[in-house]
Amino acid sequence: MPHMSGFKEVLLLLFQGLGAELSLLRLLRNGRIRWLFSLSEQLLLVWAVINNWLPWYSF
Repeated sequence: MPHMSGFKEVLLLLFQGLGAELSLLRLLRNGRIRWLFSLSEQLLLVWAVINNWLPWYSF
């Protein structure tokens, strides 16, 4: 199942991104910065879906 290794890579990327964002949020407790990071998290998720999952499930 080749898509499982890709899925794990995406999860690893997401967790690394979340870890970096959380450590930055601890340093900078600001509503606007928190909103920006939640936005970047959504964009990262969309990018991961488009680049990694869509090609395997395209018909």
